[in-house]
Amino acid sequence: LDSERDMAPVPCTPQARNGRLLRRTSIIFALVLCVMLLNSFGGRWQEVGAPISVGRKSVMAGKTRLSRVSCRGQGFGAGSSKSKKRTKKQQKLFIESVDKVDKFPRFRYTGDVRPGKQSPRRQVRNGIRLPEYAKSGVPSNTGLAPWDKIEEKSQSDIKKMRVSGRLAREILDAAGRMVKPGVKTDEIDALVHEMCMENNCYPSPLNYHGFPKSVCTSVNEVICHGIPDSTELKEGDILNIDVTVYHDGFHGDCSEMFTVGEVDDKSKRLIQAISSNL
Repeated sequence: LDSERDMAPVPCTPQARNGRLLRRTSIIFALVLCVMLLNSFGGRWQEVGAPISVGRKSVMAGKTRLSRVSCRGQGFGAGSSKSKKRTKKQQKLFIESVDKVDKFPRFRYTGDVRPGKQSPRRQVRNGIRLPEYAKSGVPSNTGLAPWDKIEEKSQSDIKKMRVSGRLAREILDAAGRMVKPGVKTDEIDALVHEMCMENNCYPSPLNYHGFPKSVCTSVNEVICHGIPDSTELKEGDILNIDVTVYHDGFHGDCSEMFTVGEVDDKSKRLIQAISSNL
């Protein structure tokens, strides 16, 4: 009788059953989280200082730290042992293509656009009226919403606003005429900046919250406020150019979508849908 009582199943209380269920759920959640982390780090880690393949070139990126290198189609930890056998010549390799190396390897891009190399910030000539943020990078309007400071404009103010808007439109039209395959977005920035100087305008984006350029150029999947750089436009691209100028105390702002050569039907529908909703 004692042995039969010892072999009888122990009653399972609701508390014990809930505890086991909670432990199992925690284990499953931990396993799922590990899989997600491995996928997010899809690529391989290799010692910085090993050659990093960039197109047909390789560049050296340091000596001792570990850095993630994008490696599509190769599993996590698929690094080659050859990276450990580096010669002194490789260690001294000049980083001539550093502007082509992905500077944000952990960022999950939604398309093929990557940051290019930026040219030095262009200077504003003396005598041009500056907005309050031109030197500090911080605008004076710190209200919670744009309507916190509503001002009734005089007829003189309205006239000045129209002048700023017309100048912005003229500069935008000139920038749009530059759009073609092979043109760099930095070249568009140079034109916009020069035309602002010629028309006694300050390019409003310049140093607004630290923005480094005089115009916004957003290529393909870049939604807005793209920074002009060494990126070359290619056939089939779509490009938004956003021009804002500061003239006589008022900002004039306008933007437009442009096509680079022939674009596909999907891009045409996108531009048409955006334009019809503005």
